[in-house]
Amino acid sequence: MLICYEIYTEPEITRLSPKAEKLMIKAHEALMERNPKPAEIYLKQALEIEPTYPSLLFNLGASYMMQKREEEAEEIFRKLHQEHPDYLFATVSIAKLCLKRKQVDEAKELIKPLTKRKRLHISEFRAMCDANMELLMAQKDKEAACSWLKIWEALDDDSYELIHWRFRLESASSLLKQLILGKGK
Repeated sequence: MLICYEIYTEPEITRLSPKAEKLMIKAHEALMERNPKPAEIYLKQALEIEPTYPSLLFNLGASYMMQKREEEAEEIFRKLHQEHPDYLFATVSIAKLCLKRKQVDEAKELIKPLTKRKRLHISEFRAMCDANMELLMAQKDKEAACSWLKIWEALDDDSYELIHWRFRLESASSLLKQLILGKGK
């Protein structure tokens, strides 16, 4: 499959009020530090100001996922996907939940349209690569997942998510080699 994307890194134009934007920044910092409870508090405060802003809702769902509140997170992601079908992060999150539940066909149908997009923010590109690789691993197509990893590395070699994928794919290769050579018994 020939893949051609325009990847951009400039920040999206924010339409948040200054107070909501400050709260969103604090929430994002808390999420990056793996502190979902304070992030949840900041996001709920921001949502009182901007109740329908997709990034605020998505990050609230992400904070719920970090707190193992999967049903609440999924409710947010599905609502976002329904109200904002082009919001890639909600679509990817639902697809990954489907994969976790072994609903591979449903995940595939969610991910397929994402790969046809021509222009992506770098964060959207990372999320799409991750989702595609999860899908391919669920389909036991490690070779195709490795192809996606190479595409990702070529465009975004600094991404910390790549460390996870390099390790995961190398571990899968090592395990396969052990089984082939008869050392995994």
